Amino acid sequence: MFDPIKLMGMLKKANDLKKKIESELQNINVEGSAGNGMVKVTINGKFNVEKVIIDPDIFNQGDERFLEDLVKSSMNNAIAEIKDTLIEKIKNMFSNLNVL
Repeated sequence: MFDPIKLMGMLKKANDLKKKIESELQNINVEGSAGNGMVKVTINGKFNVEKVIIDPDIFNQGDERFLEDLVKSSMNNAIAEIKDTLIEKIKNMFSNLNVL
């Protein structure tokens, strides 16, 4: 039988979980790197770039294409890392609620 009180409780739990996840996203930072650390990119859980570090020695090589490839690889590495981190965090949150 349909129980509106139970439904409201479930919706409140879902909303609380959403707020918790959004709060957690702000505090998650991961770093992607390429070229043995010559380029490092840090992104947060909302996929915003927080920091880019480029080893100054790269500029001595004079190869724009090389630098572009390293930046691209660093970004892709960081994005893959943050996706994995977020999936694990969300799984843990849901397992604590006995939903999964």
